[in-house]
Amino acid sequence: MSAAWLASLAAFAPSSAAVAQTSARAPGALKGFYFQHKDWELACDNTGTCRAAGYPPESSTGVPASVQIARAAGAAASIGIIFKAQTLATNQGDSDAKGRFSLRIGKAAVADFAFNQELSAIQSAELLPALLEGQQVELVQGKTSWPISLAGLAAVALKMDDRQKRVGTVGALAAGARGSKDESAVPGPQAAPKIAVPQLPITAAVPAPASQALANALLKAIGKTDCSAQRPEVTVHALNATQLLVQLDPCDAAVYNSTSAYYLANAKPPHAPKRIVLDGPAQQFHAGIISGAEKGRGLADCATFARFAWNGQRFVKAGSSGSQMCRGFVGGAWELPTFVSQVSNPNVKPSKN
Repeated sequence: MSAAWLASLAAFAPSSAAVAQTSARAPGALKGFYFQHKDWELACDNTGTCRAAGYPPESSTGVPASVQIARAAGAAASIGIIFKAQTLATNQGDSDAKGRFSLRIGKAAVADFAFNQELSAIQSAELLPALLEGQQVELVQGKTSWPISLAGLAAVALKMDDRQKRVGTVGALAAGARGSKDESAVPGPQAAPKIAVPQLPITAAVPAPASQALANALLKAIGKTDCSAQRPEVTVHALNATQLLVQLDPCDAAVYNSTSAYYLANAKPPHAPKRIVLDGPAQQFHAGIISGAEKGRGLADCATFARFAWNGQRFVKAGSSGSQMCRGFVGGAWELPTFVSQVSNPNVKPSKN
């Protein structure tokens, strides 16, 4: 590695102030939660927001639809309902259905709603009792219909009420959990942790010809790995004047997924690389964020996602989400978060939209 390149990074050495900007989760903070029953699943994140999703019966062979019921923590929190469906495109696989549709629950028919748009508070309040008491809801658009099973919704609604401490209150979602108490004692939402990503060097990638020599030196320092891939590609990124991020890609590869291995190393010898343990899939590093996705199968109708942010000292969890129910919704109907954060990142240009 050239001395000139190292000197250009001197302004990016980690400072105690930068590290201090990252707030740790307070003791007793909420943890992510996941639950599924029959044709429904539930994910609650660390702020207390819960999202439930329902799908067609597992035996269904048609083009799928799904509904999400979301509610934030806290007294009198509103309930948001969104419906999605897919329709066969001519030569581009499946795509989301668009336009407006009607609902059928049992003998009752209700019109009209828009796909992928949250129902109004009045619509949600009117529809919820029928959803909770029904066996199946059918979305209808012209001659096309999509079934969504309601089996499991009652159990998921009760679990959501329990998670948000609403059991016994007038605001409980599940009929069996509803009581006479007001919601004054229902815990409010917790703030998402804040993570400050420091400014990375403009020359983040190690320049040639130093790159190959450095990669060889780092590989030698890493030594034997637990990677199954024989010859992973080595990419080196400068995090600051003294630290490097080393990526081995792929470390492991399977039919639908691959994963990278990451190491934190000293810019100057001894490099002393240390494996970064990440609780989730990881394949890409960009602008201070390691991110990844893992499909449950080729359709990607079920998948998990994760993000880890560099806070000037280490990589910390910035987000995790996913769906574990593989019900044919190509690309996945929803990302159901179990962990969220507020990331400030000067390395990402703000959108012009």
